[in-house]
Amino acid sequence: MNSMEKSMLLDELFSLRKADKTEREQLLAKLDRMTEQLLALNESSRAQTKMIDELKQMLSDRDALIERLRKENAALKKQKKR
Repeated sequence: MNSMEKSMLLDELFSLRKADKTEREQLLAKLDRMTEQLLALNESSRAQTKMIDELKQMLSDRDALIERLRKENAALKKQKKR
């Protein structure tokens, strides 16, 4: 292999190395964006879970109130019949 061929081969190798570096940087940037999206989704999921828990508590409180009112209503009906 003469010096011209060696030079061309080295140029090709440097070009490939540069292309690999560029691709790696692009992939890392994409990974960073995906990580940020995942963190945002995780935060949103936590907020939704908290809201669901609060709504479940509200429903439980409502059901307890309904039951108490039914008992009071039954007691009042019983008093009225007397």
